[in-house]
Amino acid sequence: MKQFGKATIAMLMAAVTAMPLPAAPGAARTPVRRARRSVARYRGVPTFADSTKTDDGAYDDPIVREAAVSALGRYNGAVVAVDPNTGRILTVVNQKIAFGDGYIPCSTIKPTIALAALEENVITRDTMLKVGRRKYMNLTEAMAHSNNVFFEQLGSRECPALAKGFR
Repeated sequence: MKQFGKATIAMLMAAVTAMPLPAAPGAARTPVRRARRSVARYRGVPTFADSTKTDDGAYDDPIVREAAVSALGRYNGAVVAVDPNTGRILTVVNQKIAFGDGYIPCSTIKPTIALAALEENVITRDTMLKVGRRKYMNLTEAMAHSNNVFFEQLGSRECPALAKGFR
């Protein structure tokens, strides 16, 4: 059951980072002038699409796939669920995007690195890491400020869970 929990947490983290934020409560009452916008943010990739129409789900875990499709909803994106203990791929939703050209993960990888470091007891939430000549940060401050140097320092520490992904 613990294995299923880790896979679920990984899927939820992927879904949460891909979801748009809701509008502010007062935003509906404020009149807004709208400029002309294009329908798609990137050419050829609609914002809302059926992410499963070209997938081959024959080898996927049906329960994990159903959870991933449900988490993705009507948004265009991809979900890759992996068993953290064995490395077995449980499901890939929207295989066209998942196996296509990659994107730089930017700050979306930071929560995953933080969770792996906490899980492996490499750091605690109060561990201070040097991020500047005379500046130190703990995990909470680094997440709040999205500090790249902190996560570079964290990734360079000996962490078996992180080392698997970077070697």
